[in-house]
Amino acid sequence: MGIPLPSPGCLVEWREKLPPRRERWIGFFSLATVAGTLWHVSGMSYVSTLCGAALSVAAFVCLFLPMFDGKSAAQAKENFGRLMRFPLFWCGLALMIYMFIQHLNPSTEAELGFVSWRLLPTRSFVSWLPNGIEALFGMDGDRIGMNGLRQMCIFGAPWLLLCSLWCGLHSRRVWRWLIWLLVINSAALAVFGILRWTQNETGGIFDYSTGARSFFGVFSYRNHAAEFYILSFSLCLALAIRTWRNSVERFSSGGAHLILAIFALMLWIAVLCTASFAGVVEAAAWLILAPVLVFATGLVRRSTWIAFGIVSAMIIGLAAVWFTTADMEQTWGKIDAKINLIKKEDIDDRAPLRELSLEMIQASPERKIYGWGAGSYRWVAPAYQLQMPIFLNKKGKLITRTEYAHCDPLQMIAEWGIVGSGIFFAGVLWFFAWAIWNFRRWSIPAAALLAGTTFFALHSLMDFVSYNLGLLLTLAVVTAYFRRNLRTKKKRA
Repeated sequence: MGIPLPSPGCLVEWREKLPPRRERWIGFFSLATVAGTLWHVSGMSYVSTLCGAALSVAAFVCLFLPMFDGKSAAQAKENFGRLMRFPLFWCGLALMIYMFIQHLNPSTEAELGFVSWRLLPTRSFVSWLPNGIEALFGMDGDRIGMNGLRQMCIFGAPWLLLCSLWCGLHSRRVWRWLIWLLVINSAALAVFGILRWTQNETGGIFDYSTGARSFFGVFSYRNHAAEFYILSFSLCLALAIRTWRNSVERFSSGGAHLILAIFALMLWIAVLCTASFAGVVEAAAWLILAPVLVFATGLVRRSTWIAFGIVSAMIIGLAAVWFTTADMEQTWGKIDAKINLIKKEDIDDRAPLRELSLEMIQASPERKIYGWGAGSYRWVAPAYQLQMPIFLNKKGKLITRTEYAHCDPLQMIAEWGIVGSGIFFAGVLWFFAWAIWNFRRWSIPAAALLAGTTFFALHSLMDFVSYNLGLLLTLAVVTAYFRRNLRTKKKRA
């Protein structure tokens, strides 16, 4: 007896129930952009930067590309209308044009030497336009390049991804599969990072190294890893609450939210393993905020209390294992150093870098208005470090060359000036103002996602988390998913 084949009518019905082809392609390229970039050293290498930018362009093009499914033209027209009404599209477009002008109009050139470089003035540039620096895009030995085009890729990719998800992805099914796969991917990255951490593999990954033993998993910097796990935790928590509520409303006995709770626990533990001070503080905040959000759902029952008890026991047990096996001297040393610095007035370990950034900003009125150019910080900063004794050894030579300001807003002002950074800050302020304006539409998952976004913004004030492509792509997904989780407006009678 042969296997019965589905009838043509069943296949037609199955195809009709599929989400629109355009949205399936947007979901596919969004997943490929985020997951592919993260696994390729989180976008820090120039190859992964280019790949991430190319995939985000593909997702954006799907907003308007003909799909030949009968509704293609109408969908493309609707997406175009949404895009034209999206303020962050115009902020991003203005910033991309500004950085491109800086790149095409270099006033200085970074000439590489054997172990160092020097800045040379270019022969001709338009002085009344924003100008930048002519520098390396890729790598030269162990030196990582950075210029205007590369910075356009770093900030342009998440901008295009956000526009694609915000304006073009509306299918509940595609959103569910996208977030589920990204959460599973983040849990896999957490396990991968913890395993490498237990084996003390912190020097590099996939033949990529920065020369410093600061790697955690696929991230070249522990603070980047911590912030990624925090963002993924908020994404995982939002999906768990949403899945839990759907199960209750449909009288389903599924336990998918319990699986997501385990993923969230793995991400939370990974944050602790990074030994990032800001990450540990955020993890402690989530330890208070997450139960509040869960109990605010009104879905808590006796079984939930039992589950919380089990999870608490797991946290205590894992903490005990971590405290007995980890290198606690390094961890407690960092905590003691932070506490001692906090006790001192007006002194912290980031203060010299902030002072350095302010010196660069105030170098001239032109630099204050237009900045030194996109991607210029690492090339220009050493010249100002030489003028500050705190960065010099006893022989008057630099102890180390700084590449980032460890305060993203100051670095943006130094590179883009008041004009360029003003465009960026206007977009950030618009999003938070829009989120507050829609306060009555918040759901519990939306509140969790907004908390993750807020933690990211606060962390950027004391570190360079905004210059990691993998982090920015994850932030774009969290931001778009926040909008997806807002309650729909009730129509007036």
